[in-house]
Parts: sequence; C-alpha cells; structure tokens
Amino acid sequence: MAHEAPHPFPTVDVPDHAHYTIGSVILAIGITGMIGNLLVIYAFSKSRSLRTPANMFIINLAITDLLMCVTQAPIFFTTSMHKRWIFGEKCCEVYAFCGALFGICSMITLTVIAVDRYFVITRPLTSIGVLSRRRAFFVLLGAWTYSLAWSLPPFFIQM
Repeated sequence: MAHEAPHPFPTVDVPDHAHYTIGSVILAIGITGMIGNLLVIYAFSKSRSLRTPANMFIINLAITDLLMCVTQAPIFFTTSMHKRWIFGEKCCEVYAFCGALFGICSMITLTVIAVDRYFVITRPLTSIGVLSRRRAFFVLLGAWTYSLAWSLPPFFIQM
C-alpha cells in the first residue's frame, strides 16, 4: 500500500464526482458571468445615453462581478479537478482577498442601487438632479474603500 505525500493544505473526504460536478458548475457559471458582464460593459461603453450617474452603479456591479468571475472560477475549477488546493499559500491568500474584495464591493454596490431606486420611487420629484456623476463617483469610491478595509486586514494577521 503506497502512502500519498502529505499536502500542506488539509483535504476532506468527498467523492470524486462531487469535486468534478461542483467544479464544472462553477466553471459554467464563471464563463456565463464573464460573457454577461462583458456585454454590459460593452453596451455601456458604446452608448452615450447609458452613461448616467445611476448607471455608474450598474457598471460598477458589472465590473466587480466580472472580476469575481475572472479571479475565482478558473482557480476553483482547477482545484476541483485536482481535488485539493495546488497553488500554494500566497495564492490562497490572494484568492481569498479577491473573493472578499469583489464580493463585498458587489454587495455594497447592490445596496447603493437599492437605496438609489428607493429614493427615485418614493421621492420622484425631489430626487431629480440630486445624483450627479461626481456624487456617484464618490459613493463608488466609498464602496471600494469600505471593501478594501474589510479585505486587507487578513494579510496583516499572523497565525
């Protein structure tokens, strides 16, 4: 009976077909997400009429989701096919950082979109002209700053 070399990252006893199925589903979702978000970004870049302050939030959401798909899906798929983490400790940290950064920023952007829509629906006359490009930019800058504030600290914690 041959012993497998110990791996620096622990694994769990999961059937092979589960690894392959989950990895394939994540890859399909990742590819679909990449194509869909690229199409949204393309439409925004080609049509001047879509470049409104409110749509800046939609574009930010498309960018964060695209970056999530690009940084997460291929690595998840590859590790699923190998049935273990193969990229080393630093890549694990960067993978987690990207997942946290883009995931948190997506959630904050969705919150911003919901609040914006709330004001447009409940106060249609008072919300006209309130959201400028400059304000929208600073709201998005705040979303990215908040996301970075939650994503960066694990790099500085030593275990």
